[in-house]
Amino acid sequence: MKTFIAGAMVIAGSASAAQAATTINFNDGVPNGSSYTESGVTFRPTTTGAVVGLDYGETPNGTRGILAVDTSSRFVPIRATFSSLANAVSVDLGDYSSDDDSLFLRAFDANGGLLMSATDFIPSTFVGMRTLSLSAAGISYVEFGGVGYLGESSVYGDNFTFSSGGAVPEPATWALMILGFGAVGGALRRRQSVAAKVRFA
Repeated sequence: MKTFIAGAMVIAGSASAAQAATTINFNDGVPNGSSYTESGVTFRPTTTGAVVGLDYGETPNGTRGILAVDTSSRFVPIRATFSSLANAVSVDLGDYSSDDDSLFLRAFDANGGLLMSATDFIPSTFVGMRTLSLSAAGISYVEFGGVGYLGESSVYGDNFTFSSGGAVPEPATWALMILGFGAVGGALRRRQSVAAKVRFA
């Protein structure tokens, strides 16, 4: 009986759940400004400066992207802050063979503690974009960019994708959960019936 109950609970709890992901592709262009907000995410430079996009043409993806510059017009990494906590983030980073770049994507909690980081390297001969991804509970903001010539983060960001909130069960998950709970309830009812017969026999 106990084995049957445990098995039903495992079936109910083991089904997969789907999360809705949002992608910001910057296709409308990022106007120059101290920040840019879309789909509940605010992008700004990690230093004093501006986010830009319209002045720098297309990314190697063939679409518009986002960059950031400081007050001296040097490229700097970007901070993306979520209006509600995220649990998975990815971004395409890359450029047009201008220099070596050590790419990075770092996730932080609401207190500024580092949760996780992802890195990659593109040589000066590389033309294209690389996707960096990470997942962790309670992501308040991420920082992304690259360390290249003179430390400047001269890489495009594109296809910023994130998931937030709890998982939303799929219909099949609900069906399995209902079957599992029904089996547990049936097993408990039979157990009580057997106990009552033994008591009054």
